[in-house]
Amino acid sequence: MIDELLVARLEAKPLTAVVDYYAERLPHNAHAVAFLQRRRLAAGSELRVGFADRTLGTKIPPSRRKAGLQLRSRLTELGILRANGRELFRGLVNVPLTDASGEEVTGIYGLRIEASQGETETTLGSGIFNAAALNRFNEIILCASVLDAWTFCGSGCKNAVAVSGVELSSELTETVDRVLMAGQFDASLFAGKELLQIILPEGMGVADYVLKNKTLEDPLGPR
Repeated sequence: MIDELLVARLEAKPLTAVVDYYAERLPHNAHAVAFLQRRRLAAGSELRVGFADRTLGTKIPPSRRKAGLQLRSRLTELGILRANGRELFRGLVNVPLTDASGEEVTGIYGLRIEASQGETETTLGSGIFNAAALNRFNEIILCASVLDAWTFCGSGCKNAVAVSGVELSSELTETVDRVLMAGQFDASLFAGKELLQIILPEGMGVADYVLKNKTLEDPLGPR
């Protein structure tokens, strides 16, 4: 059945509409929810975590109708749909990437819940993961990847941030006093701030470390 409200939202702000739709679908897929829990990834509403359950295409007009063809062509141009009409993020849990304000969706990062079915990670567009933390906290955890920052958030560290496809600049952290770096960054970008380095075993990211120590109640807690 065509969802006229969704169609209107897709026409106005397609990336935002897709993120919101996927977030609405997540609670209806127990497999995706279990995956998030198993991977220690946050599913809180503040991150707008979603799941592409292959239903988006059933909610918009078919391509044989003019309105459907126009909308689907637009979604294909943006990368939301593939050339074959399938969703780019089908079968992936996902989170939005935004501008520095956290209000404008500028990209989407997705993680496949069935690793055998293709590329594990997919990113559309660019932006900041959890940009709202930049203005909410005076201390942030700056991560080398979206997945690492998402993992920190899933472990209760709501101040974890990552950038994807955009240049990290001093302006992004101008309201922050302390930066905990989970990865290698140019320290000159944080002049006047307290810097601390999070040390992980060589060759491991945060997500890797949590997976290896998943039997621990709090893998990222103090040791």
